[in-house]
Amino acid sequence: RLENITFTGARCNNDNPLVPRVLSASEGAFVTNCVFTGHSTNIKGQLVLVTGEGTRVVDTTISDALFTGGNNWTMGLGIQILDGAVVSDSVIDNVDMRVGKTDGTVLLSGGARLLRSTVRNCDISGAQGMAGRAAGVCIDSKGADCLVEDCVIEQNSIGKDNINYGNYDQGAGGLAVLSAATVRRTVIRNNTSEAAFCGGVYCTGAATFENCLVAGNQTYSGPVLYSREYHRVHICNCTVVNNSTFSGGDSTFKILTGSAKDPSRIFFTNTIFHNNPLPTFKLPEEDGSFFRTVSHCLYPEAPADDPDGNVSGDPRLIFLSVGDYTLNADSPCIDTGVDLPGVPVDIDGRERPLDGNRDGVAVTDTHEKDGVIFHYCTAPLPVGSTVKGAVDRERRFDLMQQHSGEHIVSGIICGTFGCDNVGFHLGAETVVIDFNHAVSPEE
Repeated sequence: RLENITFTGARCNNDNPLVPRVLSASEGAFVTNCVFTGHSTNIKGQLVLVTGEGTRVVDTTISDALFTGGNNWTMGLGIQILDGAVVSDSVIDNVDMRVGKTDGTVLLSGGARLLRSTVRNCDISGAQGMAGRAAGVCIDSKGADCLVEDCVIEQNSIGKDNINYGNYDQGAGGLAVLSAATVRRTVIRNNTSEAAFCGGVYCTGAATFENCLVAGNQTYSGPVLYSREYHRVHICNCTVVNNSTFSGGDSTFKILTGSAKDPSRIFFTNTIFHNNPLPTFKLPEEDGSFFRTVSHCLYPEAPADDPDGNVSGDPRLIFLSVGDYTLNADSPCIDTGVDLPGVPVDIDGRERPLDGNRDGVAVTDTHEKDGVIFHYCTAPLPVGSTVKGAVDRERRFDLMQQHSGEHIVSGIICGTFGCDNVGFHLGAETVVIDFNHAVSPEE
């Protein structure tokens, strides 16, 4: 266990790529409330290596680091997270590579998880030969899927020195997903790539993006989001707004394919595309090597009366210019989405209102008092009007299963400790059970 320690001002000269410059945490180690700052190195190797199931880094800061590594390749400049390790509630800030090659400031692989953390102000303008990596976070998962959840990736940059270096497809300012991963409730904003690709997200692996915001990213001439290769990519319940290019633009989302055994499968659901480079989707030639589905999205080129539920026009965001992307009450996006299982809350963690009969009014909560059931709705209803209710089956079935599980757990605990279940609550992601007996975690 390493706690409440500051590491500052290290100058590294060990050229072994397997040795981290400052700290290696493995075998269930726990690092909390530490600071790594002011380090510099002219050789390859990340500052911090975190590896192994059960190894955790919590509430820790890595900042103000400088790399001048020549032609050496560094995997994860600031921190490399491997093989099931978890980094949470941490900040990686102002990591700078002047010379060298890298995957990114943060590298995840082998089922690693990055939770509730911020990666910002990292600059790899001097790095060359990015091969599709990122200034912010790179996921290159060997083994189990990786997870980035409730994070902020902002104001990171790749410089123009990367352009046309070594015939590589250049990386992203924000996030590169090179293999299987889920990115959930994460903000990717104000990242910059002066190289050809790509301002926001570069994706060549099987990935799911849920409840993400991609906003204010800039790129030299490529797209905001870029997908290459041959895997399934699903982008759902996301907002992609206010992104731009320096030189006139390529597109918002660009798809390239190659000689794949399996066709690409790109899916967009419940996603808003607004104030971005046009066209929204730039596809390869219709050669049958990919499959794309866009449904229940808002984008400028959406056809009228689209059978797939897409709409066009202004999404009526509350305050687009200052980054408030909440929908106004008159937004055409309201009541045009489809309920997806497994996406119960929005990017702010609020439970999603579900509108079963698609009339524009959803019930957000219910209470019973003195035999009267009160329904709390997203919009007022005229007094005396007739309403029609509908049940969201996926959510109801999930609650049924959780309720059954609550009975089983309650029966075991009450039978073992002779206590009573005095209340419980079914939430969007957790179930809380109250007993009139203190039960320790060990018990």
